[in-house]
Amino acid sequence: MEYLIKQYTREQSKSEIFTFEDYMLSRKIQTWHNWGQPCKERISLRRALLARLELNRKANMYAGALGLHRLPDIEEWDPLQTEELYDMDIERLRWSARIIIESGLFEKKGNVRHSYIPYYHKPSRYLAAEMLLAVYDEVDVENAAGELGRMQRDGQFSWYRRVFH
Repeated sequence: MEYLIKQYTREQSKSEIFTFEDYMLSRKIQTWHNWGQPCKERISLRRALLARLELNRKANMYAGALGLHRLPDIEEWDPLQTEELYDMDIERLRWSARIIIESGLFEKKGNVRHSYIPYYHKPSRYLAAEMLLAVYDEVDVENAAGELGRMQRDGQFSWYRRVFH
């Protein structure tokens, strides 16, 4: 559990975005450190942290499969800094991220209870930002998301192992 918490805090220290889910996870971690938690809450915290790691690995893996390497790995990536540095069109970024979300590349599971901002948004934005930096248009984003989905279904990412069921 300490390893998962350390990975989460390392990632959060590099990001300027603090979502509602981050707030809830931070509160759960603080409660776990200060007073301990009932078994059910520890399991919930562990699953939420594992889901984040799993989706981060998927985002890095998908970017690598498409040959997109302009941004650092998602753990080191700061969305606000990227938008400022590369002067990205925010609407195109949102549209591309929406295409990736709807493609189902990142499952919507393992989120913290009562979270209104599910974590799959960050991996989707990361992949969308990589695609926009590689000058993908909307059709290219749709085709790439479809190709990644096909590769996943065909087992071409067989080295990727699920962390939990």
